Amino acid sequence: MRIRYLVLALVVAILVSGVAYAYPWSLVSRYYAMQPTNPTISPTGAQGYFLQMSQCYISSNPYGGVTGVYGLFNCIAIRYGAISIVVWFYEPPNGAGVLLHTHNIQYPNTYAEVPLLFIYNGYLYALDGYNYTYITVSTPIGPGWHMAVYEDWASSTSGPFNLALYLDGQFIGQKTMPGLTMLFGFAYNFPYNYIGIGVYRNWYSFNGTIAYVAIYNTVLNQSQVQELYQAGFPNTLFSNNLVIAYWIVNNSLLYQGPPPYYVGSWSNYYFVPWFVNYALLSQAGITNPQAITITPSGSQGLVPETQFLGLIPNSLFSWCRLLQGVSVSVPSSVYVNQSFNVGVTLTTITQMQYELPYWFLVSINGTNENQVLRVDAWLFSSDAVNAYTFINSTTLVAPPKPGNYTVVVSLPVCNMTWTEQIAVDPPPSNATTPTTGSNGNNSTSPPTNSTQYGPGTSSPTSSTSSTTSTSSTTGSTKLIDALNTVVQYLANPAVIVLLVLAIVAIAYIIYKRLTEVVIKL
Repeated sequence: MRIRYLVLALVVAILVSGVAYAYPWSLVSRYYAMQPTNPTISPTGAQGYFLQMSQCYISSNPYGGVTGVYGLFNCIAIRYGAISIVVWFYEPPNGAGVLLHTHNIQYPNTYAEVPLLFIYNGYLYALDGYNYTYITVSTPIGPGWHMAVYEDWASSTSGPFNLALYLDGQFIGQKTMPGLTMLFGFAYNFPYNYIGIGVYRNWYSFNGTIAYVAIYNTVLNQSQVQELYQAGFPNTLFSNNLVIAYWIVNNSLLYQGPPPYYVGSWSNYYFVPWFVNYALLSQAGITNPQAITITPSGSQGLVPETQFLGLIPNSLFSWCRLLQGVSVSVPSSVYVNQSFNVGVTLTTITQMQYELPYWFLVSINGTNENQVLRVDAWLFSSDAVNAYTFINSTTLVAPPKPGNYTVVVSLPVCNMTWTEQIAVDPPPSNATTPTTGSNGNNSTSPPTNSTQYGPGTSSPTSSTSSTTSTSSTTGSTKLIDALNTVVQYLANPAVIVLLVLAIVAIAYIIYKRLTEVVIKL
């Protein structure tokens, strides 16, 4: 029975000795975008999951359009006179379907209406309701990740009204319309704004994936659109006009995921915005920024994990696109159990005028020593050396066993790693156990009337008593080194398992021998 308790205790010790870390969300290197419907299914018909946007009430329409309840897209256009919607999406082979839509009738009721942004026969279209005005690309878009920008604005309260389209940072075209458009309340009020589905002769789900949607209350010019495309996502460029942004990803497929941008519990199923300018949103008459998810049956419900399968490449993330280089600095050598600084210097390819936090994982290879280091890359950060260079540091503790080790600095969100070598030396012969200094670093306590020595320096021996003390300390040091070595081996789970097996085997042999003795007696 005692053996059972011993084994149980050792197993519990092994389990609780494992180190678990909860890292910030941006350390995660794998994100999955939402797919409204399966690419193998025809996008027409009620097969998709999609987002329904928040609503506002327009009691007075300065453009002469209809008043009443409107969806988010209409609310921003009418309140501010302009709207730009940035959409990052993946186009699969034979991809088709609606990306953005505004409607006066709620899904799944059908009525012939015009979507705002959709793909048909490989061509990307931007449309508005005035005489079915549209802009399209000259050639089909190929499979892959793309950024589309849909823009609609009024030159004045009496018109004309304008429509523009960008794809992957490039201007596609612009149309001017003398009459009122759908986003400004033409013919109907439009309470239902959707992402991922719309009506084009029939309900039309997008069969690619949608990762990011950002909505601005202004007309973005070509240089701004190009900057957004070069930066990737997410970002807060031009934040004075950025009303809201949604990162349409789920963390349920990740071991360590982001905060719940997608919430699914009981009757609440919605996406939490990645960014919200509550002042601008409130001026548009909207108090609830959540985008609820609708199932193929037409009810609010959960988007299953099977619909989050669009793996987003690291190269699209703004952290990775804007990164020019990283350098790591560590001391060449330290003593065992001594704490030391690891410095990370980060440079960006452009002047950072908005906050972009980089989260690094800093560790010593072969040990459980880990730290998370945040470097804030933006112009007004305390980490800023200048507009392009940012630096911060963290502290690690050297392992108890001397040897050559590797300091590993990784940026998981970009799948990047940097390494530096460090030598861990035995404690100096004239030093006692390392202690923590006022600066947060462990330092060896100096002997009386002597200076403190760092790794790689030699200590003077000026008298017989010093020699005797050194000899005695050396013997103690050897004993400490031996004990450290034992501790290092005992910290290895494989060694612990072998010890447990050995103890069980010895106990079994003793048990058998005692049984034989009792039988003979």
